Amino acid sequence: MSAADQLFTNFTLMLNEMRNGNQPALSSVAALWQSMDAVMLQRLDAFLSMEAGAMGVSKDTLTHDLFFAGLSASNNI
Repeated sequence: MSAADQLFTNFTLMLNEMRNGNQPALSSVAALWQSMDAVMLQRLDAFLSMEAGAMGVSKDTLTHDLFFAGLSASNNI
C-alpha cells in the first residue's frame, strides 16, 4: 500500500470515529492533514519536475507560466 493510500485510509478511519463521537480523534485530524499536505506537495513537485524536463524548461519557468499566465492574459485585454 502506498503512503498516500495509507494516509487516506487513516483519514477515513478518523472521520468515522469523529462521526461516532470519539473525541480523541478530533485532536489528531490536524496532524493527519499536515501529513496529507506533505505527500500531495511532494507528488506535485515530482510531477512539475517531470513535466518541465519533458518540455526542456526549468521547473521555476514552468511553474511561473502555469500560475501566472492567466494574470498576464487578463492584463492585456
